[in-house]
Amino acid sequence: MTPFLSSTFTDLVKERNSVLEALRKKRMLPLAMEDFLASARTPKDSALENLRRSDLMILLIGFKAGSLLPDGSGSTYTSAEYDELLKLGKIPLVFVKKSKKKGQSRASWHNEETDPDKRKALDDFKTRVGDKFTWDYFTTPDNLALKVVLALDDWEAQGRPGARSTFASTADYFAGKNPAGHFQILDFGRPSWAARTRSVHSMNSLRTLLSVCAC
Repeated sequence: MTPFLSSTFTDLVKERNSVLEALRKKRMLPLAMEDFLASARTPKDSALENLRRSDLMILLIGFKAGSLLPDGSGSTYTSAEYDELLKLGKIPLVFVKKSKKKGQSRASWHNEETDPDKRKALDDFKTRVGDKFTWDYFTTPDNLALKVVLALDDWEAQGRPGARSTFASTADYFAGKNPAGHFQILDFGRPSWAARTRSVHSMNSLRTLLSVCAC
């Protein structure tokens, strides 16, 4: 399985590290900006190219919008990845951060952007995602990692909706199945006593037949 991790970066470093560690422990091959190679492509194009190679998106929404695209659209890099995901017919598993603010008795999500354009971009993006998909909340990096693993298990149990049906190579296919390269040896067990008795009887009968024919 090859999930693509999408989120803002500087405000969610611990959360991203926790998710990536959990995915790798499950022998998955996550695609994330932390692992992108140097390239002549723009950061947006590099992200979208990796997204196209993935099976689904793990989308984290925190309290920041991240950088706005330089095209003046008012969109963020994260929202551009989300839009490309929908074009590809893939799905996101969405997780929204919440925390307690001073004076609050319960944790909640809040927009911490002070720039009006970024504040609007984050509100609009969160609304668009929430209108289409059901998200889960998280409060800590470990709490998030557990919820991601459980959601991925449920996604697999549903038949991996939106996942790739074609692969670039057989190596690409098997990497998602068993990235460590360890293939289970089939063990059919030791034969039963009755089965061994039948085998010995058959061998004796064959030996007798051959001796008769030789005469």
